[in-house]
Amino acid sequence: MQTNGAMCGDDGLFKSSRTGATFKVMPTQLNALVLKGTKKTTIAGNSVIIPGSAVRGELVFETPVKAKSIYVVGTSADGDSQIKVTINYTDNTTADGSITMYDWGSSSSAANQAAVVTSLGRIATKKNWAGDAGKIDAYVFKLYESAVNTDNTKTIKSVTVEQTSEDRCVAIFAVSTSNDVVANGIGEVEAPSAVAAYYTLDGVRVAEPVRGVTIVKYTNGVTRKIVKK
Repeated sequence: MQTNGAMCGDDGLFKSSRTGATFKVMPTQLNALVLKGTKKTTIAGNSVIIPGSAVRGELVFETPVKAKSIYVVGTSADGDSQIKVTINYTDNTTADGSITMYDWGSSSSAANQAAVVTSLGRIATKKNWAGDAGKIDAYVFKLYESAVNTDNTKTIKSVTVEQTSEDRCVAIFAVSTSNDVVANGIGEVEAPSAVAAYYTLDGVRVAEPVRGVTIVKYTNGVTRKIVKK
């Protein structure tokens, strides 16, 4: 994988430099929800609003989760964008929030504070402004993180994001929850938090990993097997 100007490593994971939340990026053909805002134009002397081709989209969690907040990572083109975020719970209640997604090349102090991935490049798919196809151009672009508070007594089944700004295009690449469960619109990857205990294969609790296979239980309920030679 390209190192300079890349969003993440081969595993598709990257960690927020602001909150420590971990995000999972899906394969190229699935890795973004693109929202195009409304556009005003004049037809026969009248001002007409033309909706974007995808003003609203929903990210459905493969496994519903509880969380204190939802983190959204994405970027905006043609200027900053205002996004409405709706949290959809399994009891069919909803809660609305709003975030600002900054322009991908913004150098404002607010954008710099929200940036979690910087020095990204862009790749030309054909001979155009960036030169020959495959050329990586200008490591100046950014991804931004915003948070929306959620009710941690309820289970979240999906997140709906809506582009409310005119003449803007937003790409949402990933979402993550504050309780260390990494989520995206296609599936889910559990990211363990602190270690709660170690166990041998026959269920005996030990102070540290033993030679061979050890079962690790984390504070968020996740269990893993590790091998020590």
